[in-house]
Amino acid sequence: MGHIHTRARGTAAEKVAAEFLESKGYDIVDRNFYTRFGEIDLVVRDSEGVFAFVEVKYRAKNIDGGGFASITERKLSTIRLVSGIWLSTHRDDYEEIDNIRIDVIDVGPGGVRDHLEGVW
Repeated sequence: MGHIHTRARGTAAEKVAAEFLESKGYDIVDRNFYTRFGEIDLVVRDSEGVFAFVEVKYRAKNIDGGGFASITERKLSTIRLVSGIWLSTHRDDYEEIDNIRIDVIDVGPGGVRDHLEGVW
């Protein structure tokens, strides 16, 4: 039962993050891209054409680093791997994918707390 609740909370947080990014002028390109190696929550493109692979983290309390504290080197490695798979399967869909980065969005009960661009 807990997993279902956690997944629903994660889906809600991803929706909040997507709406936040859209309000900042980003285009949502893909959501919940799954592979056997892991998942990317959001793939977005900013107004300058930069593609960002976004990890959304929900934490009820903003203590001990909030959602950002859960982003380990291992998690970043997984995101890099899965983003490479996304790029290889979608490269023909876009004329240019020259600039990419990984972003992290920290979401709490009140909405987006912070957006870190270019953590890698």
